[in-house]
Amino acid sequence: LIKPIVLACITGLIFALLQIKPYGFVLNSMDMISNMTLPLALLCIGTIIDINQLAINHFLVLLTSIFKLLFLPLIAYVLVVLFGIEKEFNAKVLIILLASPCATINYVLAASLKGDIELAVSSIVVTTILSGVAFIFWFYLLGLN
Repeated sequence: LIKPIVLACITGLIFALLQIKPYGFVLNSMDMISNMTLPLALLCIGTIIDINQLAINHFLVLLTSIFKLLFLPLIAYVLVVLFGIEKEFNAKVLIILLASPCATINYVLAASLKGDIELAVSSIVVTTILSGVAFIFWFYLLGLN
């Protein structure tokens, strides 16, 4: 059985490859739905947050946060410096995007694939809280201050 997210990705790729652009009410409907997804996902995440689960999963959440906010951008930074493109704006944007918090889609995927919802929620919350510090660090390192 194909999951709706996979189906949406495949459909989106087909539309992009064939350069099909929805118009009229279809575009307006898709725009309204896409504007509702983040607030709804955050609302769902907020209803599931459990401090006890965070305490139980603290090692995995800390590991996820360090990997997401520090190691992924660090790998990109090292590659950017090695290839000599650290002055380019796109390289800096890539590093900042990699230092962004875990996406709310992680919760949706964990729920639909019967994964560890509590771990996904904890990772989203902790990386969102710590992302301010991570952004300051990466902005300073990249000279964007």
